[in-house]
Amino acid sequence: MKLLSFRIGQYRVLRDIHISFDRKSREEILNPEQNYALDFLAGVNGTGKTTVLQVLVKLLSTLQTENYGFPIPVELTYSTTDPSGKDQTIKVTNLDLDDGRQRKQLVHSVNGGDEKAEKIRPENLPAQVVVYTTGSETAWQRELGSSERLPEDSIGTYNEAKEDQRYLTELPGHQPSELSDDEINNRDPNRNILFVYEERFPLVTLCGLLASIKDKLDAQKQNQILQPVLDSIELEDLSSFSLRLRQHRDLTPAVQAEIIAKLQTVADQIIQAGADRLLIFDIERQLAAFQQDPQTSILGLYATPIQLFQHLNLLYEHRPFYDAPVQKVNVFLRKKAPAQPGHPIEQAPQRTMLHLLDWLSDGERSFLGRMALFALFRADNLLIILDEPEVHFNDVWKREIVHMLDQIMQGCASHAIISTHSSIALTDVSKDDILVFRRLGNYVEGENAIRSPEIQTLGADPSDIMVQVFGTKFASGAHSVSYIRKKIAESESRQDLEDFQKTIAPGYWYYRVQLEIDQFGEQRLQ
Repeated sequence: MKLLSFRIGQYRVLRDIHISFDRKSREEILNPEQNYALDFLAGVNGTGKTTVLQVLVKLLSTLQTENYGFPIPVELTYSTTDPSGKDQTIKVTNLDLDDGRQRKQLVHSVNGGDEKAEKIRPENLPAQVVVYTTGSETAWQRELGSSERLPEDSIGTYNEAKEDQRYLTELPGHQPSELSDDEINNRDPNRNILFVYEERFPLVTLCGLLASIKDKLDAQKQNQILQPVLDSIELEDLSSFSLRLRQHRDLTPAVQAEIIAKLQTVADQIIQAGADRLLIFDIERQLAAFQQDPQTSILGLYATPIQLFQHLNLLYEHRPFYDAPVQKVNVFLRKKAPAQPGHPIEQAPQRTMLHLLDWLSDGERSFLGRMALFALFRADNLLIILDEPEVHFNDVWKREIVHMLDQIMQGCASHAIISTHSSIALTDVSKDDILVFRRLGNYVEGENAIRSPEIQTLGADPSDIMVQVFGTKFASGAHSVSYIRKKIAESESRQDLEDFQKTIAPGYWYYRVQLEIDQFGEQRLQ
């Protein structure tokens, strides 16, 4: 899946903007064998980056329904691969081509054919749209018009009398009654739009690590695709994990009960305490079981790790006044053994420590989880949208994020769009992979409001990115700039300037002070 262009007529700070995602030919791509597409949306706060992403997801969500009314004037063009392997171009719009006015209904066309107002076929849509934000999840839910959490009536509208009756069935000796149709959760776990909540990131991390292990097995690789990420936080591998699940007889919706029952068939150990069950999975045992019969292992329980995540993710959803089945996800990791004093790391003891995911720092958990997200959704025809994922990353990880994404996404025909404020990450991609949002006055307006940087960004100094892309006057901090200018103005002798120069780091301002020293007594630079 690849976005080609996106036009928004008028919405919030956006006014008649046109975004071209297809800005270079295959010959201009750094790696011509690269199947995936990666675009960065850059710009200062308030320039509409998140708004564009929200409108895009809202549009693709609308296309899942029969009702094609859409309140925002838009035109989206993208390409997908049909089941036969042929590329196809889809255009969706509610703009009239003749006068540019907004229509009441969305229409679509395939490969330049006739416009149709009927529902788009599933094969003409991205296989899945994955969304993650480090910003306000509530704002995203409000913008999308509906929460991705279960609506109350999807597993039974709450009724106090019926709820009392359900709890009575838990009493000893009471014969259970069958669930009525309105109590069955009919939510499709394979739904197209998936909003990943922060509270569910332990599950994302777990399933991403399992996906990395399974990819190594399937492709018979020497290393996992997440190995560089694990190495960066001094971890060896996933050792084991446990799922603490809460299930009340006749209260848990049927679809959730079926998922729990399926998980129990492959768990290495089950510990029950009341309504809670702790399902324990040892990775070495799971690997051995997978080699004998994939259906007896968590790695082969579902066709893909994505499906495993989708079904486990469904266990987080619940009706009002009722606990979600998932109570806790514990992930046990192997920590790399420290080298003994005087011995190289390769001669360190083989015995390693078990380390809970919760014991990692916020930054380490964030980095592992967000890279695991890409490993988990490593497939064709996906659209992955990350809204400022570099939050909590140190500069070293920001420097490595593009390189690691490239290693993870190789071979997948999907499109990742990332909004960012990281000048370091942008030095790892060409200017054609970057869209800079510029706001003039109150609006981001016109076709030239969103375009590639004017400078070459590949291998650039991050300070140049700050100045040329993010629009800062100087790359150095405002306080240091103000202080240096003040000291230059107040210096009364060459010696004062030479002493002050010793306190300044090499670079532009060191050169400016040197210029003042050389020209001391002449006309001073302002």
